[in-house]
Amino acid sequence: MLCKWCLQSGKSNTFTSGCYYITKDNCRKHTKIKDHLASCESMVYKPMFTQAVTATYKKEENCICAAMKNVYYMAKKDHPNAELSDLNFLCLSQGCDVLKGLRVDRHTNYEHSDSVQAFQQAMKVVVDEQIVNEVNDSCCFAVLIDEMSDVGMDKTLIIYLRYLVNAKVVVRYFEVVGLEGCTSDDIFNSLINVLQSKGVDIKNMYSAGTDGASVMTGKHKGVATRLQKEVNPFLIAIHCCAHRLALASAQAAHSVKLIDKFEQHLVQIFNYFHYSTKHKARLRNIFGILGQQARLFVRPCDTRWLSVTGSVEAVIANLRAMMICLASDADSGESAAIGLLKIVSTYEFMGTLHLMGDVLSHIAKLSLQFQRSTTDFSLVCGSVNAVCRVLTDMKENPGVRLKTFIDSIPYKEGQSKFYIKTIGNNISDNLQNEFVVELPEGEDGIIIFDSQEKRKIFESSRRKFIDNLVANLESRFEQVDLIKAFGILFLAKCHQPLPLYSKNMVKRKSPFCVISMERIKV
Repeated sequence: MLCKWCLQSGKSNTFTSGCYYITKDNCRKHTKIKDHLASCESMVYKPMFTQAVTATYKKEENCICAAMKNVYYMAKKDHPNAELSDLNFLCLSQGCDVLKGLRVDRHTNYEHSDSVQAFQQAMKVVVDEQIVNEVNDSCCFAVLIDEMSDVGMDKTLIIYLRYLVNAKVVVRYFEVVGLEGCTSDDIFNSLINVLQSKGVDIKNMYSAGTDGASVMTGKHKGVATRLQKEVNPFLIAIHCCAHRLALASAQAAHSVKLIDKFEQHLVQIFNYFHYSTKHKARLRNIFGILGQQARLFVRPCDTRWLSVTGSVEAVIANLRAMMICLASDADSGESAAIGLLKIVSTYEFMGTLHLMGDVLSHIAKLSLQFQRSTTDFSLVCGSVNAVCRVLTDMKENPGVRLKTFIDSIPYKEGQSKFYIKTIGNNISDNLQNEFVVELPEGEDGIIIFDSQEKRKIFESSRRKFIDNLVANLESRFEQVDLIKAFGILFLAKCHQPLPLYSKNMVKRKSPFCVISMERIKV
């Protein structure tokens, strides 16, 4: 005879090895020994203990999940880790009692920055695994890389991956890698090492997007060139279209002296109002008197030239109040206001301001189009051509803003007018060989410094800038039919059954297609 409970509890006695004398006395004695009593207790309390442990684990799991959701929210919103305790307290005050288990005692609450970093690292591992699995399941992927400096001025390489998930293109942030140097070897080795260390099959890399720097796209030792030689000979190197557009615009502006100085003047205007509480308050009061809404001045960024668009729009929107404020400050004897008013109260500055307002409005729209996720290669050349035609037409027919400005001040010997009224003018004595435009009594406008020579300089600079801008755009966006042919791969345009669409598009682009009609399958 055997005792089932003693066997399950791992005891060693007569009834676990086998009792050959089956009597009531032996059974009664066995029920009173310590081993059997302990076995009975374990069999009775084991389910209760298991249930209690499971409930505890579930409670702790829910608590940790709630805390990690808060950590994830903070990371997405770029909030500092120190705010976790405040966020948890807010949740508790709103009735989220599940977070009570996070505080073990007054010293242990899992809200320290080390705990937050541990949560973030755990989430990063899971996200990385998901991305790597998606990339390897995709038939191909592209890398988007750029070298940058962090707040400590340490060089880093930021990596994004672009691939297919369920026939949809997705872009995922992948990693930031520290660089020992900024050579092509350093960037190439760091890129390959991080991809391979995370388990990404680099043979499926078919494209690399960069900012077009020589270290990235160099003909002999550039990163893209090495990827083509050592990873995939069919890899396509892409120079970011939005970056090309910014470079073309910046080079055209820097090639014309008047336009190049104009950017410096925008910086002076920004500094005058942004770094002076008195000037800012006076400008705000003037806007209140005029019954208008003030617009913040924007500083042009050296590395992102198209930020000049926002700066120009702000100056145009604030022009009336700005001129009144500068004239008032100049009357008070402020040297900075006198110098700045001397600059902005000229035909060249006003003309350039309105010219840039017309030109940059088209360039900015083109840049935004290039940054849309729905844009494909087949749209690039057509969009650039359209903008080039508009800019070329501006040589003979100025844009709306510039035309309005020119029409408002027809040149007359000794007299012109503009459409904004200023307070005072005490700097005419500082100018020689020029005449000051004086407004007839009752006219509304500002006093600007004008001359036939100034108009000639502006007109020459305007034409040169437009010519250089169009030439730069055409040279950086070559009209290659092969690029347009890539449009057949953008299935968002497919409005017919896929087999029929594929055959029709392949026939249309047949000079560039090497796929036989019989091999087109769905």
